[in-house]
Amino acid sequence: MYVPEVSFGDALRLAPVIALDKIHPRRLRLTCRLCRKAGGAPVQCTRGICGFSVHATCARERGLE
Repeated sequence: MYVPEVSFGDALRLAPVIALDKIHPRRLRLTCRLCRKAGGAPVQCTRGICGFSVHATCARERGLE
């Protein structure tokens, strides 16, 4: 699970996030369905018209792939 526009400076720690300026503004307005916070560039489900969006870190903390 990832946001294709960005990467991490340290892939093991998943920090810091690099190239935030390349994220599409529409993604920045999404709300994470796990923590219920807007912003932070959640990723969206790609199955059909699902639309489920989560922060990659929230999904990782909960064991989702």
